Amino acid sequence: MTLFRTLALGLAATLLAAAAWAGPHVAVEAPVYDFGTVLQGDKVVHRFVVKNTGDATLEIHKVKTTCGCTVARDYPREIAPGESGELTVTFDTSHKRGRQVKGITLFTNAEPSPQYVLQVKGVVRELLALSPVVCNFGTVPQGQTAVRELTLTNNSDREVHLTVAEPADAHFKVSLDQASLAPGASAKVKIAFTATTERPVFANLAEIRTDLPRVPVVTIRILARVQLPKPEAG
Repeated sequence: MTLFRTLALGLAATLLAAAAWAGPHVAVEAPVYDFGTVLQGDKVVHRFVVKNTGDATLEIHKVKTTCGCTVARDYPREIAPGESGELTVTFDTSHKRGRQVKGITLFTNAEPSPQYVLQVKGVVRELLALSPVVCNFGTVPQGQTAVRELTLTNNSDREVHLTVAEPADAHFKVSLDQASLAPGASAKVKIAFTATTERPVFANLAEIRTDLPRVPVVTIRILARVQLPKPEAG
């Protein structure tokens, strides 16, 4: 009886294993690609090798990415059992900064999991990095002037020349402590806000123009609130 039970369990395990691999099956040796650190504007290109480890033809119906900055093309629509194909993914880092994780989903005829997710990830370093990225004055009492200081760093491999485009709103003044930046150097950006209006909230933009082709303008968001005097008790 024990021998019969052992044989039955062995046969069941074999059948389950065979069923698990029946039909098409997606296998990617490295489904996550870490591109490390790149400069903003670079294009990251990677080829994922997709293998069909099943016993029937694998069909890739479509490939969907998480955003328009990531494009997947040049992939085989069918992969025979035991064969492999390449899926080329391009990630455009323009207008991106900091840590990035982008997903690529394959829609296939594989069962029981027809969707297979790949990833590209890494860090995008801005060519001209502003810190902090927003100039927030908080609340400034009416009639007073507040000053905030930001840092602009040149991460490119060439000298960059800078000019200030004054904000359209005269309540703000922008200045730089230097007009050119060597590679790796930083400049101080000073922004002054004078709260001389009855308007309670300000949301404006300031621009620093550059001669760097990839980054012709650095835009600074400015936020401020005016603390109005309390009305006198009547």
